[in-house]
Amino acid sequence: MRTEDLEAFFAVVETGSLTSAAKTLSLPKSTISRRLARLESDLGATLLLRTPRSIQITETGELLHRQGSPALSYLDEVERMVLDRAAEPSGLLRVSAPPDLAGVHLGALCARFGRTYPEVRLSIVATGTFSSLISDGYDVALRIHTDALDSVASLRVRRLARVEVALYAAPSYVEQEGLPRNPRQLAQHTLLGMAAFPGSWTLTHVRRGTTFEITEQPNLVSNDHLLLRDAALAGAGVAALPSFVAEPRVRQGHLRRVLPAWAVQTAVLSAVWPTTHHTSPRVRAFLDETARFFDRPTWTHG
Repeated sequence: MRTEDLEAFFAVVETGSLTSAAKTLSLPKSTISRRLARLESDLGATLLLRTPRSIQITETGELLHRQGSPALSYLDEVERMVLDRAAEPSGLLRVSAPPDLAGVHLGALCARFGRTYPEVRLSIVATGTFSSLISDGYDVALRIHTDALDSVASLRVRRLARVEVALYAAPSYVEQEGLPRNPRQLAQHTLLGMAAFPGSWTLTHVRRGTTFEITEQPNLVSNDHLLLRDAALAGAGVAALPSFVAEPRVRQGHLRRVLPAWAVQTAVLSAVWPTTHHTSPRVRAFLDETARFFDRPTWTHG
């Protein structure tokens, strides 16, 4: 039983005639007829009853169509997957990412990816909306999350790095206001808060797991983490910031971590893409390059 014979049979069943099947497959009608005869000979069964005016499918033909059509589709998918693996990544790749991650790190990632894969055109959409990849047309999303995403059946997830939300202040602020030595002393300081924590903050000791609740209202609250970082750089106070936003400035000496044994939150940076039968070369290339880029990122040990 040959694949091309099955393909001819399915085309006849689905189009209703040899002539339509021949047009669908771009083959002569005689080739379709020959393939049908060969398939019936191989199986030793009549699949189609042909009259001058119509074609009727037999019970055996219905069974073959019902059970064999998914198998042929799977073989086609496997063929495309193998061909894709040999293909050079190319075409348009649409990626969504949080604005702060995009603003701090993705420029360098895109430059590196572009040098390695010049035939891929990147479209990066910086958005804080936890959008639907499929309905919004994205190929990949970079997402920072605290809940597991692996349980979402329509998504595949690749963990990239750990992200902490911690406390940071500029050396100028510390010089003027002093450095808090324990969470209780934060009540004596000007606080800059993320909008994700509108009420109290809960600090967790990184090693011991003990917690301490901060009930003081911040003097500045924003959902723009780059704004909060810049306010902290200007000496406005002690800011709660994602580590990937703050740690590059820590290494430059422009910020310092306050209460380094404590964190406001621990999250995960992941790459997420829609579940399909196979992953295209450009998506696979972007996932691999992104994983290399975020392998042991400096903010996890800055």
